[in-house]
Amino acid sequence: MLRSVVGTLVAPQVEKFVFQHALKTTPEELLRGATHAANTISDELKNGRHDLQARKFVDATCQKSLMRDLAAQREARTPNAYDATGAARLHNVRMVVGPDRAACAKAREPLQRIELGDCLVVVGGVDEFLYSQSTQERLLAEYGATVQAEVVFDEGFPVDSKHHASYVFETFIPGARLLNPDFDHDYSFTVVDINGVAAGNAFWTRAAPHSRPFSIKDAARLFTE
Repeated sequence: MLRSVVGTLVAPQVEKFVFQHALKTTPEELLRGATHAANTISDELKNGRHDLQARKFVDATCQKSLMRDLAAQREARTPNAYDATGAARLHNVRMVVGPDRAACAKAREPLQRIELGDCLVVVGGVDEFLYSQSTQERLLAEYGATVQAEVVFDEGFPVDSKHHASYVFETFIPGARLLNPDFDHDYSFTVVDINGVAAGNAFWTRAAPHSRPFSIKDAARLFTE
């Protein structure tokens, strides 16, 4: 409960940091790019072109999950569920501070994580106090941050309508880019989940949950240290 409350408080700060410092773009511009990407992926799937990973549209886990989902749709004779129909809206922005997807997969030393709501995840060593703002800033400088944007295409439909699609876009911004505004880093997004077929594809769950329970004192340290 406390984590959820803190996550709600932190969410506006995370979104502001992501757009102003990490991506250096606007939500509107991101949605325009996301709409184009989602339409491209949907069209490719409808046209029978399934080599999305090879063309770096989606990652390996999403590719495998999509193939399973497509096979299930064909067997059930249901229509394509990936169309980006309706105006796009930004459903959630998440920042994962620390090692990226590849580094977490290759890590030789144990990792731990904290999750503050749906907006902020911090991944670090098992001997680190991840609730501390100073620790988070050090991990941000040493590694960087993964940014995820979940874009839902459902504007214009009733709230309970099933006629919508959800795409999760992911990119990694190195610490050097975050600390130096003149650092040249041309990022690109990859889709890591569509309609939940990859169950979120949350790479940070490779790290164990933080060993200490979250307390009022920890919440205070998030904003004071």
